Amino acid sequence: MKYLLLVSLALCLSIGAAHAAGASLTPEQVLQQTRDKYASMTSYADTGSVVTRYRSGNAPVSVDTHTFRTNYHAPRQFLLEFRKGPEAADERFVIWSEGQDFNTWWSATKVHEDYPQGRGANAFALGSLPTDGTSVMIPPLLFAKAGLQGPLTSFQLTKGGGTDKIGDHLCYRLIGQEARAYGTGTVTGERAVTLWIDVESLLVRKVFEDTPADSGSDTVTTVTTSFEPVANPTIDPARFHFEVPKN
Repeated sequence: MKYLLLVSLALCLSIGAAHAAGASLTPEQVLQQTRDKYASMTSYADTGSVVTRYRSGNAPVSVDTHTFRTNYHAPRQFLLEFRKGPEAADERFVIWSEGQDFNTWWSATKVHEDYPQGRGANAFALGSLPTDGTSVMIPPLLFAKAGLQGPLTSFQLTKGGGTDKIGDHLCYRLIGQEARAYGTGTVTGERAVTLWIDVESLLVRKVFEDTPADSGSDTVTTVTTSFEPVANPTIDPARFHFEVPKN
């Protein structure tokens, strides 16, 4: 009985500490510390899913679910494997580097592209479409000095939204806007975005991108990306190798 009381007390103290930590950071600090953490990590891994919802006019809403996994070790070892769900196209898109050039391969085209140093950002930018944005979600935070653009680098905080539970994880909820700005001053694709950032690890666990503001009034197009992230794991170098299929 005494043991159970001690366990309960420890659990309460732990939860209280988490809430106290949450209260001590402003939404602006949460966002900046999250960006700083990704930029400073020596390694990173995740698995996750992307759920897209689309509707135009009076058509029913189309829902597709895709999966992905990421491995990263600073400065240039990287592998992102994205798989579209079989209800969509049953495709696979891979970005990888064993420490030198970045490469991409897309099952839909059977094309293998090589991006030498200085052009590696193109692998992620061009991979945005076949990965439903996954290639420009976390990688721009990991390769912070490369100038990659994505929803989490262009995110402009509007307000903090308190906290939510994502699975078993208490997360900050940050509400804001995402927009793509070009050198000409043109801004396109403005959309509302909500981030859920783990209170304990400060890693991103969920991103919801609402329908872009310049979409038609009868159009719905949302993207929900969920992550199971791990900071600074030990990763076997073999995990960064990808063998392009021969057929």
